[in-house]
Amino acid sequence: MDTLVDEKVPVIECKEFTLYFEEVNSNIFLHCDVHVRWTKKVKFKLVDGLNILKQYFNLLVCLDLENKKLGKFIDLLGFKYLKSIIGTDNKDYDIYVWR
Repeated sequence: MDTLVDEKVPVIECKEFTLYFEEVNSNIFLHCDVHVRWTKKVKFKLVDGLNILKQYFNLLVCLDLENKKLGKFIDLLGFKYLKSIIGTDNKDYDIYVWR
C-alpha cells in the first residue's frame, strides 16, 4: 500500500515458505514469501498454515492492482474480495480476506 512498513513479523516459517504479519500504516496484512518451486504439495501446506492462523486472526491481503502475479496467487489460494481502497499514495488497492 505504501512504503511505510512499520514491522514485518514471521508467524509461520518452514523450508517452503514464510508467512508474515506486516503492519502498514497501522493496518495488519498477511505477506508470504515462497522459497521453493510452487507445487500442489506446497499449496496444500500453505493452505494448512492459513487455516491454522484463521482460527486466531482475520487474514487480510492488500493487492496492488498493478501486480498481476500476486493477483493470480491470491485467487489460486482462495482469498475472497472484501473491498477496494485508495492508498495514501493515491493508488488503487483491493483488500482480500481468507475465509
